[in-house]
Amino acid sequence: MSHRSSAVVLMGIAVAGCASARPAAVAPVPTVDSAPAARTPVPVSALRPQYPSTYARQPSAPVVIRNATILTAAGEELPRASIVFADGKVVAVGDSVTVPEGAVVIDGTGNFVTPGIIDDHSHLGVYAA
Repeated sequence: MSHRSSAVVLMGIAVAGCASARPAAVAPVPTVDSAPAARTPVPVSALRPQYPSTYARQPSAPVVIRNATILTAAGEELPRASIVFADGKVVAVGDSVTVPEGAVVIDGTGNFVTPGIIDDHSHLGVYAA
């Protein structure tokens, strides 16, 4: 048998051995049952913090926006109303709010205040381009 034909035979045996070999058992993903009755598996990695926050809110004066149209998360529209922010939170909304001492007051006449963040970036109409 030539050197070339023996290499072909060995390669054939190797391929045949791979094809007939049983697939290796796949180890299950480690899980923790969220509720014993439900038996819903939850990946263990989902239970640990992925990226611990390093955020620290900077101190700032309270802010009041007056005379704006305020759209609430509940769907209510409050024309010519005011909103007060203090310590990173909304603390008052309405027609007559108490302005905290030292607050920055913004005239919101003709403007809207909405909850959340609005991202006006869009690909609508230019998808094919």
